[in-house]
Amino acid sequence: MPRDENSLIRHKHQHANHRSTMEQSDGTVIEPIVEGLTASVLADIVLDDVIYADVAWPGAMGLPGAIRCYVQMHDRASMICYETSIFSDEETYQAVIRVLEGHSNIQGAAAEGATIHFGYCYGGMGNHVFIKSLCDLERKDGYFIYRMGDLRFRISPSARGVWDRAALWLSMRRFIVRVRDKKNPPEWIDGPAGSARGYIDPMMLGNEAP
Repeated sequence: MPRDENSLIRHKHQHANHRSTMEQSDGTVIEPIVEGLTASVLADIVLDDVIYADVAWPGAMGLPGAIRCYVQMHDRASMICYETSIFSDEETYQAVIRVLEGHSNIQGAAAEGATIHFGYCYGGMGNHVFIKSLCDLERKDGYFIYRMGDLRFRISPSARGVWDRAALWLSMRRFIVRVRDKKNPPEWIDGPAGSARGYIDPMMLGNEAP
């Protein structure tokens, strides 16, 4: 389990950059390294290093029962996609969910005093997406690009439908709906989903628009 709110996954795999680092002068997109997510790895991850995660319930569309966390390496030249499944390691699966939800903008999910590290988006059909706060992912056809300096990393949601919803959510996340005062300009802030001062979840907007 994480030792504090900044310890989701402290990434110590300094060797990992060998397989994921590629020349970027030609615009190549770096594919992440795929590794298993265990309780010991989870205890060492730093929340600020987690760029994107999706969680699928056991009967979900796409990758049922799976969790994937895309983590930026400390060398900033590589990325790891950590994977686990409720079917192979239920304890780690549930622990990851508690950490993601507990530091997200899901209404009422975060513990008192916890730092909000993730914006939450419902991915549809039993899928749930967590994206690093204030992180703007570039939207491609069915995947995202995360930029770190001159490097470009590929992030692939678990299913096309999950990408569709996450891409829509990202396109609107910079804005807030001011329920009582719409004269003020939009802001980019962190806050509880659906609140007057929080990220917009496109699936919660109804007839409102920023």
